[in-house]
Amino acid sequence: ATAKGYTAKAAGTLSFDTATGTLSAQNLAGNIGTKGGTATFTGSLRHSRKEGRSVWDAPLSVASGNLRPLLADLLPGGLPKQALKRADLKANVTLDGETLRIAGLAGSVDATSLSGQAERRAGTPDRWTFGLRLGTLNVSDYLPPTSKGGKSQPWRLDWMKGIDVEGNLSAKRLVVFGIPHDDLSAPLRLQNGVFSADPIRARVAGGSAGAGVR
Repeated sequence: ATAKGYTAKAAGTLSFDTATGTLSAQNLAGNIGTKGGTATFTGSLRHSRKEGRSVWDAPLSVASGNLRPLLADLLPGGLPKQALKRADLKANVTLDGETLRIAGLAGSVDATSLSGQAERRAGTPDRWTFGLRLGTLNVSDYLPPTSKGGKSQPWRLDWMKGIDVEGNLSAKRLVVFGIPHDDLSAPLRLQNGVFSADPIRARVAGGSAGAGVR
């Protein structure tokens, strides 16, 4: 299949249980790609109905050795070369009616391990909740270089308009402009276009530090 410059291929074993009305696809394997980048996936897919709702359940593993071309519409043009190159992730993805759940997320992006979960409830606006735990992340690896005029090229965040987000982020170590922040934790919130992270707590240089961002 091809759509908007992306191609996708998949193979597996289909079955249908007439007694329960359940459609299953086992031993799924395939890939999704665009010019210069490909991600492979394996797993299974199951469709059933629950109290009149359509329910899709998919335990999936996804891996890519060249992730950036797949995210090109979101990324600044001058992103450092080492950023968003590799990903190896697994999760159980469920679409229950209009509610999307991502449970048991685990794996790594580049050299940073991560785990967590997320949920999206459809509405006006859509509402996302999440919990995300990171290993070690150097923020400078993901900042576009500053241009001659003194301004960095911005991330493309148009996709964030019209959604509300609330959740907790924690990291074993977050390196900010060369300064390690250990055992960092922060509640994050995006509502009505306003982002806040308060309070941010971490251990710095053997002591504790706190801050807030809005």
